[in-house]
Amino acid sequence: KDFPGAQTVRLEQNYRSSANILGAANAVIAHNPDRIGKQLWTDSGDGDPIDLYAAYNEVDEARYVVERARQWVRDGGSYGEVAV
Repeated sequence: KDFPGAQTVRLEQNYRSSANILGAANAVIAHNPDRIGKQLWTDSGDGDPIDLYAAYNEVDEARYVVERARQWVRDGGSYGEVAV
């Protein structure tokens, strides 16, 4: 519309996330009526299952995230490997 003749290039391959993460992302994105159709995919394998935690409120959510990060470090990981 703004750029007549422009070509749309869909960047669908993801090099960072697992197939489980991308499957969840695709399910959420599919509910957006304004989206441009695409299907995210990866060659990285399924990865770990997705955890779901239903927090009571923002404070409960923050405590849960901090405790998961601390447990990761206690199990031998580093805080540099943690992303929220």
